[in-house]
Amino acid sequence: MPKEKILSNESNEKGLISMLIKRYVDENITVEQVVEDTDATIVCKAVEDARQSYCEIIVEVIELLNILTDLAHHSNRLSLIKPGKGKQRLSSILEHTSKCQRK
Repeated sequence: MPKEKILSNESNEKGLISMLIKRYVDENITVEQVVEDTDATIVCKAVEDARQSYCEIIVEVIELLNILTDLAHHSNRLSLIKPGKGKQRLSSILEHTSKCQRK
């Protein structure tokens, strides 16, 4: 059965999300579930975490790459891994990390 058909059922989708969250938490991986503006949350969390420790993000969506490149300060320990492209260090001419301050 195609994944689109399985995930089109809201109950199946919620069940899968719950299973994944439990699995990650059991492995001591921090999980944050968001409902809206997921791209912004991913980017802000990555930029915030990269200030304190090394952070890698696997990105296939070019919009996230553009946002990350704009927000990442040159001193951040943030790397982007684009499937099939290898590691690329993110740097930015402009510092816009204030956009990612937690509310």
